[in-house]
Amino acid sequence: MLSLRQIEVFHAVMVSGSVSGAARMLNVSQPGLSRLIKYMESRVGFRLFERRAGRLAATPEAHRLFLEVDLIYQRVGGLDQSIRRIAGGEGHELAVGASPSVGRSLVPRALAELAGAMPGVTARLEILPMNQVQDYLLAGATEQVVTIFPFEHPLVESETIGAGRLVCAFRRDHPLAERTEIGVEDIAAHGIVAFEPGSPHARMIDALFARAGVTPRIAGKVRFAQTACALAESGLGVALVDAFTVMGKAFPDLAVRPIAGGGLFHVEIHRHRHLAVSAVASRFSIALKEAMARAIAETPSMLVAP
Repeated sequence: MLSLRQIEVFHAVMVSGSVSGAARMLNVSQPGLSRLIKYMESRVGFRLFERRAGRLAATPEAHRLFLEVDLIYQRVGGLDQSIRRIAGGEGHELAVGASPSVGRSLVPRALAELAGAMPGVTARLEILPMNQVQDYLLAGATEQVVTIFPFEHPLVESETIGAGRLVCAFRRDHPLAERTEIGVEDIAAHGIVAFEPGSPHARMIDALFARAGVTPRIAGKVRFAQTACALAESGLGVALVDAFTVMGKAFPDLAVRPIAGGGLFHVEIHRHRHLAVSAVASRFSIALKEAMARAIAETPSMLVAP
Protein backbone atom coordinates (compact mmCIF):
# COMPACT_ATOMS: atom_id res chain seq x y z
CA MET A 1 0.00 0.00 0.00
CA LEU A 2 1.18 3.49 -0.83
CA SER A 3 0.62 6.40 1.52
CA LEU A 4 -1.04 9.61 0.36
CA ARG A 5 2.32 11.34 0.61
CA GLN A 6 3.96 8.76 -1.66
CA ILE A 7 1.11 9.09 -4.16
CA GLU A 8 1.57 12.87 -4.09
CA VAL A 9 5.30 12.56 -4.78
CA PHE A 10 4.79 10.08 -7.63
CA HIS A 11 2.17 12.35 -9.22
CA ALA A 12 4.47 15.38 -8.97
CA VAL A 13 7.38 13.53 -10.62
CA MET A 14 5.17 12.28 -13.46
CA VAL A 15 3.65 15.72 -14.08
CA SER A 16 6.95 17.67 -13.86
CA GLY A 17 9.06 15.02 -15.64
CA SER A 18 11.91 15.24 -13.15
CA VAL A 19 12.76 14.86 -9.48
CA SER A 20 14.02 18.43 -9.33
CA GLY A 21 10.78 19.73 -10.80
CA ALA A 22 8.75 17.69 -8.33
CA ALA A 23 10.89 18.99 -5.48
CA ARG A 24 10.09 22.57 -6.51
CA MET A 25 6.38 21.77 -6.83
CA LEU A 26 6.26 20.24 -3.36
CA ASN A 27 8.81 22.64 -1.82
CA VAL A 28 10.98 19.82 -0.47
CA SER A 29 14.57 18.68 -0.97
CA GLN A 30 15.52 16.71 -4.07
CA PRO A 31 17.53 14.02 -2.21
CA GLY A 32 14.56 13.35 0.07
CA LEU A 33 12.31 12.79 -2.95
CA SER A 34 14.84 10.47 -4.59
CA ARG A 35 14.97 8.33 -1.46
CA LEU A 36 11.18 8.25 -1.24
CA ILE A 37 10.91 7.09 -4.87
CA LYS A 38 13.37 4.26 -4.20
CA TYR A 39 11.27 3.25 -1.20
CA MET A 40 8.09 3.34 -3.29
CA GLU A 41 9.64 1.05 -5.86
CA SER A 42 10.48 -1.46 -3.15
CA ARG A 43 6.86 -1.32 -1.98
CA VAL A 44 5.22 -1.80 -5.38
CA GLY A 45 7.72 -4.41 -6.56
CA PHE A 46 8.69 -2.84 -9.91
CA ARG A 47 10.78 0.01 -11.29
CA LEU A 48 9.01 3.34 -11.70
CA PHE A 49 11.75 5.42 -13.32
CA GLU A 50 15.00 4.89 -15.19
CA ARG A 51 17.80 7.22 -16.21
CA ARG A 52 17.99 7.57 -20.00
CA ALA A 53 20.52 9.98 -21.58
CA GLY A 54 20.71 11.90 -18.32
CA ARG A 55 16.95 12.29 -18.05
CA LEU A 56 14.38 10.54 -15.88
CA ALA A 57 12.14 8.22 -17.88
CA ALA A 58 8.97 6.70 -16.52
CA THR A 59 8.55 2.97 -17.07
CA PRO A 60 5.45 1.54 -18.78
CA GLU A 61 4.37 0.31 -15.34
CA ALA A 62 4.67 3.86 -14.01
CA HIS A 63 2.46 5.14 -16.84
CA ARG A 64 -0.18 2.54 -15.99
CA LEU A 65 0.03 3.47 -12.32
CA PHE A 66 -0.22 7.14 -13.20
CA LEU A 67 -3.61 6.58 -14.87
CA GLU A 68 -4.95 5.33 -11.54
CA VAL A 69 -3.22 8.03 -9.51
CA ASP A 70 -4.50 10.77 -11.80
CA LEU A 71 -8.05 9.57 -11.22
CA ILE A 72 -7.45 9.97 -7.49
CA TYR A 73 -6.27 13.54 -8.07
CA GLN A 74 -9.33 14.33 -10.14
CA ARG A 75 -11.52 13.07 -7.33
CA VAL A 76 -9.56 15.09 -4.80
CA GLY A 77 -10.04 18.13 -7.02
CA GLY A 78 -13.77 17.46 -6.99
CA LEU A 79 -13.61 17.17 -3.22
CA ASP A 80 -11.93 20.59 -3.01
CA GLN A 81 -14.78 22.07 -5.04
CA SER A 82 -17.33 20.38 -2.79
CA ILE A 83 -15.59 21.78 0.28
CA ARG A 84 -15.68 25.29 -1.18
CA ARG A 85 -19.38 24.93 -2.00
CA ILE A 86 -20.16 23.68 1.50
CA ALA A 87 -18.08 26.45 3.08
CA GLY A 88 -19.96 29.00 0.97
CA GLY A 89 -23.31 27.57 2.02
CA GLU A 90 -24.28 26.57 -1.52
CA GLY A 91 -27.43 24.47 -1.47
CA HIS A 92 -27.97 25.09 2.27
CA GLU A 93 -31.45 26.11 3.40
CA LEU A 94 -31.25 28.08 6.62
CA ALA A 95 -34.50 27.96 8.59
CA VAL A 96 -34.83 30.70 11.19
CA GLY A 97 -37.75 31.05 13.58
CA ALA A 98 -38.54 34.48 15.03
CA SER A 99 -41.13 36.19 17.15
CA PRO A 100 -43.13 38.76 15.14
CA SER A 101 -41.38 41.92 16.34
CA VAL A 102 -37.80 40.94 15.48
CA GLY A 103 -39.02 38.88 12.53
CA ARG A 104 -40.34 42.01 10.85
CA SER A 105 -37.14 44.04 10.72
CA LEU A 106 -34.08 42.91 12.69
CA VAL A 107 -33.91 39.30 11.47
CA PRO A 108 -34.53 40.22 7.80
CA ARG A 109 -31.63 42.69 8.02
CA ALA A 110 -29.35 39.91 9.24
CA LEU A 111 -30.58 37.49 6.56
CA ALA A 112 -29.90 40.09 3.86
CA GLU A 113 -26.35 40.50 5.15
CA LEU A 114 -25.90 36.72 5.22
CA ALA A 115 -27.09 36.51 1.61
CA GLY A 116 -24.41 39.00 0.60
CA ALA A 117 -21.70 36.98 2.32
CA MET A 118 -23.01 33.53 1.35
CA PRO A 119 -25.13 33.91 -1.82
CA GLY A 120 -25.62 30.17 -2.17
CA VAL A 121 -27.76 30.01 0.98
CA THR A 122 -31.55 29.93 0.80
CA ALA A 123 -33.23 31.53 3.82
CA ARG A 124 -36.58 30.42 5.24
CA LEU A 125 -38.06 32.71 7.90
CA GLU A 126 -40.88 31.44 10.09
CA ILE A 127 -42.79 33.95 12.25
CA LEU A 128 -43.78 32.16 15.44
CA PRO A 129 -46.19 33.06 18.23
CA MET A 130 -44.90 32.38 21.72
CA ASN A 131 -46.71 29.05 22.13
CA GLN A 132 -45.06 27.57 19.01
CA VAL A 133 -41.42 28.38 19.75
CA GLN A 134 -40.67 25.30 21.86
CA ASP A 135 -42.10 22.75 19.41
CA TYR A 136 -40.49 24.43 16.40
CA LEU A 137 -37.03 24.44 17.97
CA LEU A 138 -37.03 21.07 19.73
CA ALA A 139 -38.56 19.26 16.76
CA GLY A 140 -35.49 20.22 14.72
CA ALA A 141 -37.36 22.47 12.28
CA THR A 142 -34.67 25.12 12.83
CA GLU A 143 -31.22 25.49 14.37
CA GLN A 144 -32.16 28.68 16.18
CA VAL A 145 -35.08 30.89 17.10
CA VAL A 146 -34.87 34.64 17.79
CA THR A 147 -37.36 36.15 20.23
CA ILE A 148 -37.93 39.19 22.44
CA PHE A 149 -39.09 37.08 25.35
CA PRO A 150 -37.23 34.58 27.55
CA PHE A 151 -37.59 30.88 26.88
CA GLU A 152 -36.57 28.36 29.51
CA HIS A 153 -36.24 24.66 28.82
CA PRO A 154 -33.56 22.14 29.91
CA LEU A 155 -32.75 21.37 26.25
CA VAL A 156 -32.44 25.00 25.20
CA GLU A 157 -29.55 27.43 25.61
CA SER A 158 -30.12 31.14 25.06
CA GLU A 159 -27.88 34.11 24.25
CA THR A 160 -28.93 37.72 24.80
CA ILE A 161 -27.66 40.10 22.09
CA GLY A 162 -29.47 43.34 22.91
CA ALA A 163 -32.73 44.85 24.11
CA GLY A 164 -35.47 47.21 23.03
CA ARG A 165 -37.44 49.55 25.24
CA LEU A 166 -41.18 49.60 25.77
CA VAL A 167 -42.28 52.59 23.68
CA CYS A 168 -45.48 54.51 23.06
CA ALA A 169 -46.71 54.86 19.48
CA PHE A 170 -49.49 57.19 18.29
CA ARG A 171 -50.52 59.27 15.29
CA ARG A 172 -48.22 62.16 14.46
CA ASP A 173 -51.06 64.61 15.07
CA HIS A 174 -51.76 63.15 18.55
CA PRO A 175 -51.45 65.54 21.55
CA LEU A 176 -48.66 63.35 23.00
CA ALA A 177 -46.47 64.08 19.96
CA GLU A 178 -45.30 67.28 21.63
CA ARG A 179 -43.51 65.31 24.37
CA THR A 180 -40.02 63.78 24.14
CA GLU A 181 -40.80 61.15 26.80
CA ILE A 182 -44.15 59.74 27.87
CA GLY A 183 -45.20 59.12 31.47
CA VAL A 184 -47.69 56.52 32.65
CA GLU A 185 -50.12 59.24 33.71
CA ASP A 186 -49.92 60.74 30.23
CA ILE A 187 -50.84 57.40 28.68
CA ALA A 188 -53.70 56.83 31.11
CA ALA A 189 -55.42 59.96 29.82
CA HIS A 190 -55.83 58.24 26.46
CA GLY A 191 -57.18 54.85 25.45
CA ILE A 192 -54.56 52.13 24.90
CA VAL A 193 -54.51 49.11 22.63
CA ALA A 194 -54.23 46.17 25.02
CA PHE A 195 -52.77 42.69 24.48
CA GLU A 196 -54.00 39.22 25.34
CA PRO A 197 -53.37 38.37 29.00
CA GLY A 198 -50.14 36.45 29.59
CA SER A 199 -48.34 37.70 26.50
CA PRO A 200 -44.92 39.36 26.96
CA HIS A 201 -46.35 42.76 26.06
CA ALA A 202 -49.35 42.37 28.36
CA ARG A 203 -47.16 41.36 31.32
CA MET A 204 -44.86 44.34 30.87
CA ILE A 205 -47.70 46.83 30.38
CA ASP A 206 -49.64 45.48 33.36
CA ALA A 207 -46.55 45.78 35.56
CA LEU A 208 -45.96 49.35 34.36
CA PHE A 209 -49.44 50.52 35.32
CA ALA A 210 -49.44 48.50 38.53
CA ARG A 211 -46.26 50.21 39.73
CA ALA A 212 -47.82 53.61 39.04
CA GLY A 213 -51.13 52.64 40.65
CA VAL A 214 -52.97 53.67 37.48
CA THR A 215 -55.71 51.84 35.62
CA PRO A 216 -55.59 52.39 31.85
CA ARG A 217 -58.61 52.78 29.60
CA ILE A 218 -58.77 50.02 26.98
CA ALA A 219 -59.53 51.25 23.47
CA GLY A 220 -58.94 47.92 21.72
CA LYS A 221 -57.41 44.46 22.11
CA VAL A 222 -54.99 42.58 19.84
CA ARG A 223 -52.65 39.58 19.75
CA PHE A 224 -49.68 41.11 17.96
CA ALA A 225 -47.72 44.34 18.33
CA GLN A 226 -47.96 45.09 14.59
CA THR A 227 -51.75 45.03 14.87
CA ALA A 228 -51.60 47.38 17.84
CA CYS A 229 -49.54 49.82 15.77
CA ALA A 230 -52.00 49.58 12.88
CA LEU A 231 -54.86 50.48 15.20
CA ALA A 232 -52.89 53.36 16.72
CA GLU A 233 -52.02 54.61 13.23
CA SER A 234 -55.72 54.64 12.39
CA GLY A 235 -56.37 56.79 15.45
CA LEU A 236 -57.73 54.14 17.81
CA GLY A 237 -55.83 54.98 20.97
CA VAL A 238 -52.09 54.60 21.59
CA ALA A 239 -49.98 51.44 21.29
CA LEU A 240 -47.45 50.35 23.88
CA VAL A 241 -45.06 48.07 22.02
CA ASP A 242 -41.44 47.00 21.85
CA ALA A 243 -39.07 49.25 19.92
CA PHE A 244 -38.35 46.55 17.31
CA THR A 245 -41.94 46.62 16.06
CA VAL A 246 -41.62 50.25 14.99
CA MET A 247 -38.14 49.97 13.42
CA GLY A 248 -37.91 51.14 9.83
CA LYS A 249 -40.80 52.77 8.00
CA ALA A 250 -43.55 50.21 8.43
CA PHE A 251 -45.83 52.77 10.12
CA PRO A 252 -45.02 56.15 8.55
CA ASP A 253 -47.92 57.97 10.24
CA LEU A 254 -46.86 56.97 13.75
CA ALA A 255 -44.77 58.99 16.17
CA VAL A 256 -42.79 56.97 18.73
CA ARG A 257 -41.58 58.06 22.16
CA PRO A 258 -39.82 56.21 24.99
CA ILE A 259 -41.84 55.58 28.15
CA ALA A 260 -40.48 56.78 31.46
CA GLY A 261 -39.86 53.74 33.63
CA GLY A 262 -40.74 51.37 30.81
CA GLY A 263 -39.18 47.91 30.73
CA LEU A 264 -36.87 46.17 28.27
CA PHE A 265 -37.56 43.39 25.79
CA HIS A 266 -34.37 41.33 25.51
CA VAL A 267 -33.48 39.85 22.13
CA GLU A 268 -32.38 36.26 22.58
CA ILE A 269 -31.07 33.59 20.24
CA HIS A 270 -32.29 30.16 21.33
CA ARG A 271 -30.56 26.93 20.25
CA HIS A 272 -30.91 23.23 21.03
CA ARG A 273 -28.40 22.51 23.77
CA HIS A 274 -27.29 19.12 22.42
CA LEU A 275 -27.23 19.75 18.67
CA ALA A 276 -24.27 21.11 16.73
CA VAL A 277 -24.79 24.37 14.84
CA SER A 278 -23.94 24.59 11.14
CA ALA A 279 -21.41 27.06 9.79
CA VAL A 280 -24.23 28.90 8.02
CA ALA A 281 -26.24 29.23 11.24
CA SER A 282 -23.14 30.48 13.05
CA ARG A 283 -22.58 33.08 10.34
CA PHE A 284 -26.21 34.16 10.68
CA SER A 285 -25.73 34.66 14.43
CA ILE A 286 -22.79 36.96 13.68
CA ALA A 287 -24.86 38.89 11.11
CA LEU A 288 -27.70 39.22 13.62
CA LYS A 289 -25.39 40.64 16.28
CA GLU A 290 -23.96 43.09 13.77
CA ALA A 291 -27.47 44.15 12.72
CA MET A 292 -28.35 44.62 16.39
CA ALA A 293 -25.27 46.78 16.98
CA ARG A 294 -26.08 48.98 13.99
CA ALA A 295 -29.69 49.36 15.10
CA ILE A 296 -28.55 50.42 18.57
CA ALA A 297 -26.25 53.03 17.03
CA GLU A 298 -29.12 54.35 14.89
CA THR A 299 -31.67 54.64 17.74
CA PRO A 300 -29.86 54.69 21.09
CA SER A 301 -32.94 56.11 22.82
CA MET A 302 -34.97 53.03 21.90
CA LEU A 303 -32.44 50.17 21.86
CA VAL A 304 -29.69 49.16 24.26
CA ALA A 305 -26.67 46.84 24.18
CA PRO A 306 -26.77 43.52 26.06
